[in-house]
Amino acid sequence: MRAQLPADRPVIVRFSQFKERAFDARVADTPAELGEILTAFADAGAGVLHASQRRFWQPAFAGSVLNLAGWAKRLTGLPSITVGSVGLTRDFLRPGRPESVSGLATRLADGEFDLVAVGRALLGNPAWATLAAAGRLAEIADYRKADEDVYP
Repeated sequence: MRAQLPADRPVIVRFSQFKERAFDARVADTPAELGEILTAFADAGAGVLHASQRRFWQPAFAGSVLNLAGWAKRLTGLPSITVGSVGLTRDFLRPGRPESVSGLATRLADGEFDLVAVGRALLGNPAWATLAAAGRLAEIADYRKADEDVYP
């Protein structure tokens, strides 16, 4: 893929540390195992690693505060994207907790990862980013599993 794209377009590899309905499934049990996988992606031309985990605020491995995107960046030096329960409820937009927007912003400012993705929250709220940026929090509905049935 890298050879087929212009040099100014990154190859972004998304990987996950869990499966839906199997939250304990792991692609790697240790940072060393994760490093082997991610180094192969980097060597093949990946320019950005998009790390999906169930909850962005939870550590990827015992004994470390880094989430999966933090480990991806640490192990490869590549820019990383975090995602995992970002914005699922309006409570996310209220500061003060590790799982809130302020907790996420602190980790981003600390350089743990480089970008943040919003996923499931957009299913029920396609205008989520616009509403959040405008401070129109009352118009944002909490994510419901049924929102996934809206799109065929």
